Amino acid sequence: MPARFYLLTICLSTTIGTLPAAAQSAKTAGEATEQQPKAVLPHVQFKPGKGLSIQSADQRFKLSTKLRVQMLYSLSKDHADSDNAEHSLMLRRARVSFGGHAFNAHNRFEVQLAVSPRDLSQSATGPRHTPVLDWMLIFDYLRDLSLRVGQAKVPYSIERLTSSGSLQMVDRSSVNSEFNLDRDIGVSLFSEDLFGLGLLRYFLYLGVGEGRDAFAADDFGMLYSARVELFPLGLFKNTAQTDFERGPARLAIGLAYALHDNAKRNRGIIGDGFADGGTADLHNATVDVMFIWRGFSLLGAFMWRGERARKSGGAIDQTTGDPVALENVREGTGWVAQAGYLLGALPLEFATRFAAVRGATDSSLSKKNEVGGAVSYYFFKHAMKMQLDYFRTWGSSGIDNGADQLRVQLQLAL
Repeated sequence: MPARFYLLTICLSTTIGTLPAAAQSAKTAGEATEQQPKAVLPHVQFKPGKGLSIQSADQRFKLSTKLRVQMLYSLSKDHADSDNAEHSLMLRRARVSFGGHAFNAHNRFEVQLAVSPRDLSQSATGPRHTPVLDWMLIFDYLRDLSLRVGQAKVPYSIERLTSSGSLQMVDRSSVNSEFNLDRDIGVSLFSEDLFGLGLLRYFLYLGVGEGRDAFAADDFGMLYSARVELFPLGLFKNTAQTDFERGPARLAIGLAYALHDNAKRNRGIIGDGFADGGTADLHNATVDVMFIWRGFSLLGAFMWRGERARKSGGAIDQTTGDPVALENVREGTGWVAQAGYLLGALPLEFATRFAAVRGATDSSLSKKNEVGGAVSYYFFKHAMKMQLDYFRTWGSSGIDNGADQLRVQLQLAL
């Protein structure tokens, strides 16, 4: 009896002693299993011009980053003053971009930070803008009804929608400078391929109408915009001006309209505030055409701005004490024609452009013309390129009394 008793006691003690350790081991293993991510090995990829991307193994998360810089030398001379010549060497653009998706590929985000002095609108009194250029969330669960929320370019004119890194000249036209709607904070509904036909795109936009960096409560003067694009020969990327693929004929026709209520600046979202402190309700319309075929590209656009209503702000001249006169709206039209050809044997492209701006009757918009050409050498497409362009600009005084500008720009994108 004693022997069997002692043997039973030893067995029970051993078993009971191992139970807490086993339970603790099972608990630890369970926690490890629960906390361990399903995808631990990311996929990393780098493409010149597209940046560095990191994607989880289950493809639910992706983060891409890209750097882009433009170094610009400019030499200008105004023929109205024979002694007036200026030059500059500047960091024209310096951008850091992020993009990707979270939780699944339909929850996308895009961020672009701009840090050069021109990007920040630097002046003697300091920068006018923050470094935030774009910051948006995109939900494309529905092909025909995708959603974009945040600060981004207003879907209006094709020249403005084309990235400054994808231009076949050093910069955009004077028509774009005058009539574009730039960036705003708002909501957009869109489809990159309406009905899946490979023929149509559309964009509907509702924004606060205050432009970039809006942050304070304001009135209900909003910006409403609609853009439709037709692709008779099939969809393609119509925001890239150079035909590196040298493929078959492609054609895009765009039509857009925008209404800006209570615009506080003389060009709507951009420009200077009205001297009288008032606002204007502005109509905007544009039509553009992009044609590409075997290295040849052609861009044409017509833009218009008109006044619906003008309201004085009642500002008082601090010197005379009189009310400031009502400033006229910059009503008018503009058109641009641009063509380029990329050689087949060399990554060398030649381009030319003519643009004109005309003010309406009683408009504060002055007449302006520009004509010139460019040559671009692509070391690695738009990722690394050197561009040189020359333009003559003139107003009402005639082409002989205009100004000349020569620009050389080097771009590197990683």
